[in-house]
Amino acid sequence: MILNRVVRATEDVDILVADDEENFARVIRALAQLEDGAAAELTPQDFRENAVIKIADEVEVDVSTRAWTVTYAEAAPNAASAVVEGVPIPFLSLPDLIRSKQTYRAQDHADLERLRRIRPAPKEL
Repeated sequence: MILNRVVRATEDVDILVADDEENFARVIRALAQLEDGAAAELTPQDFRENAVIKIADEVEVDVSTRAWTVTYAEAAPNAASAVVEGVPIPFLSLPDLIRSKQTYRAQDHADLERLRRIRPAPKEL
C-alpha cells in the first residue's frame, strides 16, 4: 500500500511468493534469519497446506502464494520496484494491488476506495 502511495497503519508485512518447493525453502531460510528465528520451524509443505503463513517474529510477516485472486506468476511481470537502503524491492503494481483488495473484508473495501482515487506513478526514465 505505502509503495503505491497509500499510507495507512499496518501491523505486518505481506509477501507474495512463487509457488514451488525450492522457492518455499528459500523463503524459509531467509525469514529464519529474523531475530526470533520463528520461520525455521516451517516446512515447504506448510505453504502447500495453508493459504497464508503467519510468521510472528520481530516483525510479523504474512507469506502467501496468492493475494486473493492474484498469483505471483501473474503479478511478477507487472511488478513495480523501489530501492530501500540500496536493495531493490519489487511490489505489486497498482492494478494488481487493486485486484488483490477485491475481497469480502471491510478493510480491503476501504483500501479499494483509496487506491481507486490515485493515479499510477510516472515511469522512471
